[in-house]
Amino acid sequence: MILLQGRQTEFMIKALGGPDEYEGRDLRVAHQKAVQDGLGAEHFEKVAQYLREALVDLEIESSLIDEVLAVVGTTRDDVLNLDSEAEEAIPDAIDNVVEAVEALVAEAANAPADASGETNGPKESAVASQTIRVTVDLLENLMTMVSELVLTRNQLLQMVRKHEDSEFKVPLQRLSHVTTDLQEGVMKTRMQPIGNAWGKLPRIIRDLAIELDKKIDLEMVGADTELDRQVLEIIKDPLTHMVRNSADHGLETPAERLAAGKPETGKVVLKAFHEGGHIIIEISDDGKGINVEKVREKAVSSGVCTEAELETFSEQQILQFIFRAGFSTVEKVTNVSGRGVGMDVVRSNITKIGGTVELASTEGQGTRFTIKIPLTLAIVSALIVECSGERYAMPQNSVTEL
Repeated sequence: MILLQGRQTEFMIKALGGPDEYEGRDLRVAHQKAVQDGLGAEHFEKVAQYLREALVDLEIESSLIDEVLAVVGTTRDDVLNLDSEAEEAIPDAIDNVVEAVEALVAEAANAPADASGETNGPKESAVASQTIRVTVDLLENLMTMVSELVLTRNQLLQMVRKHEDSEFKVPLQRLSHVTTDLQEGVMKTRMQPIGNAWGKLPRIIRDLAIELDKKIDLEMVGADTELDRQVLEIIKDPLTHMVRNSADHGLETPAERLAAGKPETGKVVLKAFHEGGHIIIEISDDGKGINVEKVREKAVSSGVCTEAELETFSEQQILQFIFRAGFSTVEKVTNVSGRGVGMDVVRSNITKIGGTVELASTEGQGTRFTIKIPLTLAIVSALIVECSGERYAMPQNSVTEL
């Protein structure tokens, strides 16, 4: 069950007709792990068998996926809470999962078939036959060599510019175009959809809604927006933290929302899109917004600044205090948040890759965070300066002031 929990994303991908390389592999690993842990081979075999049938043999509707995950998640928690003396209760818990999956499988099997009668099998096989797996190190080495090629090309072009009638001018122009195309092609191999970092968010929001007794709707727009895999890994945790913050701090309870004239279901919107050479990520909610007065009071009480200094600050400047380490206006610390750590780490991680974080909030209407980050770290914009006849290139994200 431990590995089944960790493979829920693959479960959803497969159930929706995604890549076939997941077929059976994760369930077999989960079953082997269960046997090693002494949790009853025959019972986990039943779970693996029925889940595998659900993944491979049927076109499960997306509406049923949440039900399957809920059943597996509930049973997983029950199993993990058992002590060694209650191990005999595991078979019954597993049987509950099997019965639930049987019902879902039967429901999917009885659903009206697609009029076209076509299956995804041949198409998926054709796609798989045209793909090949390579290691990340190989791609990194290839990118390094292409970068060296680009530098050499630039040097040659600089030399040719000094000799307008050079016979190498036309061949070098062609070389320049080919090198540029090669560089762009290699960079595309590093790109991944940002949706890869969003896979766990629906489950996180679902669990938070139950824990906080709130009704939350998570809307994700632009999941197919691509960015560098290295950037993706860096922003994954900050995005998760900010979405959790929106659900915990931003959204009110259903009763509070109804009293404020809002729908009882709060909304968290995660949006990503390209803008020039950057990617913009917005995390917004339609909650209560940030209470600026509370931020002011906390800033004074914690010694961050004085009342006199605050008088010279704009509202936007005051809101920036939430990015300070240890700063929190939440009176009660929960398992979700309120410890005053997190937002400073978010900004620090984003800044390290040359990005920025902007905050806009209207009390009673909601809060929006806007993250602007480069598409890739493979190419870094540089500022060219000249001193004593020598030219130097400095990374622009390292320039503090001009």
